[in-house]
Amino acid sequence: MHELGIVVKVLEQVDEAAAQYNAQKILKVTMEVGEVSAIVPDLFTDAFRWARKRTRFAQEAELEMIIIEGRTYCRACGETY
Repeated sequence: MHELGIVVKVLEQVDEAAAQYNAQKILKVTMEVGEVSAIVPDLFTDAFRWARKRTRFAQEAELEMIIIEGRTYCRACGETY
């Protein structure tokens, strides 16, 4: 489950930014994730709920995941799929 490692790193960065800007707490973390990124949204959300409790500023933060549609471009015909 590589989602946990990603979540931990993201929350470390969120905590660092909150400390840098003298925030009292983080209310929401919004992430854009590509649908072909190999991240399983449900596992990522579960990992986030577990890991946020171990942060300084994001203990009650909500996670918003925006799934970016996978697209590809065909050079031969010029179509985007």
